[in-house]
Amino acid sequence: MKRVLLVLSASRVSNSCVGGALDAAGSENAELVVLFILDTVMPRDVQERMSHEGFLGEAPSGRLLLAMRRELKRQGISELAEVARAAEKRGITHRTELVEGEFLMRALEAAQMEAPAVIFVAKREHAALSRLVSGSQAKALKDTVPCKVMIHEGGDD
Repeated sequence: MKRVLLVLSASRVSNSCVGGALDAAGSENAELVVLFILDTVMPRDVQERMSHEGFLGEAPSGRLLLAMRRELKRQGISELAEVARAAEKRGITHRTELVEGEFLMRALEAAQMEAPAVIFVAKREHAALSRLVSGSQAKALKDTVPCKVMIHEGGDD
């Protein structure tokens, strides 16, 4: 059976991206695999910046990191349930998975394991300088995998 892989994270959720993945899975009679990545980099970056700037000491900084991780997990579970309901409504075979790790690495692992016909991913909004320095992980995914990658502009539209 063909597969469509939808890769989401807290900063990469887009209604048009989810809709595109659902449409593709439905029209191709493919299984929809929905992966929500609890990105470990973003909360750690926030924590380090808050500590470095002197806004938080070590103990509050640790509590902030735990609170961010709990919230990201809550968001992930909620988003996976919402996509699963939409897939069920359309009669689309689907699986959902919540994983933790660095976004690009986990997305590449899923692409290799699932061998999808197409991957849907939302591009995260970045400042121009940030994009120049670190590049786009969605583009890196597209440049690395052998299948088609549909990149939707980031943000919840």
